[in-house]
Amino acid sequence: MPQPIKVLCLHGWVQSGPTMSKKMGTVQKYLSKFAELHFPTGPVEYKAEADPNDEAEQKRLASMGADQGGKYGWFEVEDFKNTYECWDKSLQVINEYMKEKGPFDGIIGFSQGAGIGAMLAHLLQPGQPPNPYVQHPPLKFAVFIGGFRSEKPEFDHFYEPKLSLPNLHISGTADTLVPLARSKQLMERCENPNILLHPGMHVIPQQAIYKTGIRDFMYSVPISGEATKHPRDLTLIVAVSSPSLGIGKKNNMPWHIKEEMGYFANVTNSTNGIELAEGKSKIMNVVLMGRACYDSIPKKNRPLKERINVVITRTEKYNFGLTKKDKIPEHLYAADSIDAALDTLAEKYDNTDIQIGKVFVIGGSFLYGSALYHRLTKNILFTRIYHEYQCDSFFPFEPKDAAAWEKKSHAELEKFVGIPVHEGHLKAVGSKNEEVELEFELYGKDDVSHALSKLTV
Repeated sequence: MPQPIKVLCLHGWVQSGPTMSKKMGTVQKYLSKFAELHFPTGPVEYKAEADPNDEAEQKRLASMGADQGGKYGWFEVEDFKNTYECWDKSLQVINEYMKEKGPFDGIIGFSQGAGIGAMLAHLLQPGQPPNPYVQHPPLKFAVFIGGFRSEKPEFDHFYEPKLSLPNLHISGTADTLVPLARSKQLMERCENPNILLHPGMHVIPQQAIYKTGIRDFMYSVPISGEATKHPRDLTLIVAVSSPSLGIGKKNNMPWHIKEEMGYFANVTNSTNGIELAEGKSKIMNVVLMGRACYDSIPKKNRPLKERINVVITRTEKYNFGLTKKDKIPEHLYAADSIDAALDTLAEKYDNTDIQIGKVFVIGGSFLYGSALYHRLTKNILFTRIYHEYQCDSFFPFEPKDAAAWEKKSHAELEKFVGIPVHEGHLKAVGSKNEEVELEFELYGKDDVSHALSKLTV
């Protein structure tokens, strides 16, 4: 089995490593299924004792996570504002911890931990000159919760050039300690920031969307940390039970609707509008799917015909459900990440007469989630089934409510898929004679700067 993802978790002011572990609550418990989490303690001690009769001060410290286990941080604080003294000492403490416990794949930083984490990630970016503070391989990802950038000009070099490694920002719209406007300043100094907003204050949100969001984001990054050398646009194609966004039950489709299945088959097979390159005789589209998704396809139908099938799995020597005597079918491969899958496609087909067409991500929920955070994901083909089926797996979010996604016109949908598509609600009947309506939609990834401008601060 591959090594687990190793994550350095950096706490906020008046916290400690053990405090953050506790304050992460169900998030830590959930992420521990997928990653090995480590919690160092900052070197800056908060020595003042709050007046037990000062309710405002007690409330302020409680909101920041302080407890009797020790109150520490990564920067000095004066009048409740960071002075940024001791930042170099903190980086050296982190460096010693990483030498002892690492190497680490990525970081999760909360508040001050996100502030020092941004500096750490920048120093370790490929191409940066050697520094006297940290010696560690480049990180593969960073998660900033209630994060911020320093407002002091002497620290501007920590944000130039922009942070290029995959990054996820989780911020509270009601946060008064680190308002969204301050978090946005850090987002603007990162390339392709992924953003999750929650309605709360200065906390690590515990709801499922944030737990699964961090997990999916971590798994959107290739194991090697190396992005594909053969980038191709990715398109998610998904059908959901509306309004719950359910997509499956017990690893199977909860519905069998001829019109929906026909749309999926026609779209993923269509190469209309793709120009055949010189030296190529045939265009084939690609379907990327998770291991459970592939296993759920009836054996007689897998791999999906006339398409290149790639199963994304971290299971070593995955055998596609075949016996040792079976020969692996043509156009069927396995890869441990989306980036590795794209490299496999280039390796297998660049020097053949087959031209790669569109690349579709077809499920399940785990792969959908990680693909949504992938920098190459540009479009979502979204089929709404207006009938509430009982499901136990769900699409991660509602695209029409997301700032980063823009609904396209029906004409743009038809042009993109290359086939005629019914406009509006299409009446259909399911396998149990239930009456349903379908609606076919296309969403495109918005420009990063435009998406950031739409954030309410």
